[in-house]
Amino acid sequence: MPILHWLARVLRLPSPSLRPFANDVSVLRARWRDRREANHVAVAARGPWWRRTPGIALVIAVLLATVGTLVLLAPPATATAAITMVQIALLRITDVMFGVFRTTFIVRGRTLAASMAAFGESATWISAAGIVLADLTVARGLAFATGVAIGTALGVVIVRNMRLGLVTVRVFAPLERGHEIAERVRAAGQGATLFPGEGRDGPVAMILSVMRRREADDICRPFVDDPQLYVSMDAGMGPASRGRAGEV
Repeated sequence: MPILHWLARVLRLPSPSLRPFANDVSVLRARWRDRREANHVAVAARGPWWRRTPGIALVIAVLLATVGTLVLLAPPATATAAITMVQIALLRITDVMFGVFRTTFIVRGRTLAASMAAFGESATWISAAGIVLADLTVARGLAFATGVAIGTALGVVIVRNMRLGLVTVRVFAPLERGHEIAERVRAAGQGATLFPGEGRDGPVAMILSVMRRREADDICRPFVDDPQLYVSMDAGMGPASRGRAGEV
């Protein structure tokens, strides 16, 4: 089967026997191209990462400025100790970020990516632990713990911005608009199941869909802006997005 897909992609509909596979490949390529273009537009609209995460950027800037001041003004022994602390913190930041990636990839079922992240995590951890255990001091222990805290925050932010995996989307609407919302989701290329129910103010419809997280934001944005609808997106990494217009 992989050979047939490769031939279909290279030869472009070469024979009736390969034509169905070639059609599948052309459709997939068109979807990938559209997805890349949509991602580029979304990234440009969100702006650079330091504007989306001002708190973390501010913490990193303050730490770098403090360490730089110590290195320039402190005696050589103190400067060496400060450089060692920065080295330990950076190693731990990298280590914990790899750990977050590994957990995410395991949940998503990406075996190779999880294995590579585990290798990077173990390599950086043993480097940081070797430096600390060779001469354990309060300053090195503090750098070790600080690296864990910053690495956790950065890992979660990066994974959230990568928007990996699937997300479960629930849209609650008035009963008479249930079919309309379901058709809009299906028109966007996603499956949708409609459930009738009873809410506080009367009959309602719940539209349930499971889609890629990177596509869910664009598909659900018009629903979030509609005051008659209530949107719930539950993802494995990152907070759930819930609320009516202006409350997400």
